[in-house]
Amino acid sequence: MRIYTMKKVNPFMLLAVFVLVIVLFYFIAKGILKLLSLIAPVLFIGALLINYRVVIGYGKWIIQTYKRNVWFGLAATLFTIFGAPLVAAFLLVRALASKGFALPGGDSQAFTPYEEVDETNFLDLEDVNAQRRKIEDDYRDILNS
Repeated sequence: MRIYTMKKVNPFMLLAVFVLVIVLFYFIAKGILKLLSLIAPVLFIGALLINYRVVIGYGKWIIQTYKRNVWFGLAATLFTIFGAPLVAAFLLVRALASKGFALPGGDSQAFTPYEEVDETNFLDLEDVNAQRRKIEDDYRDILNS
């Protein structure tokens, strides 16, 4: 019988890999934010054109937040200012979702064909009841044996 043992792992190597992964995530996030900051005006205008009520609703939410909790309202305003690219992307996604954005290749407004069903024979329960009786009889046979 063979016993498998685990090799000892160098903790400094694990720490180095962990730091490397964190640095990699940092640079990926930095690149995404840089790209978003370049296209933020386009995203914001797109959100206005698709559904301006989403942008107005966001502004009303900020105002309502100030009325309920001034500190949270201030934090939301600061996030809106400093995180404008993220807010613009969020508003565009909400505007698209509110308009029922469909994936390319699928027409969400297309007419779905249907078939009219004759109401007299819509649901024939005779077969279902016969099957149920057979199952109950089988069950009784099992109990009696």
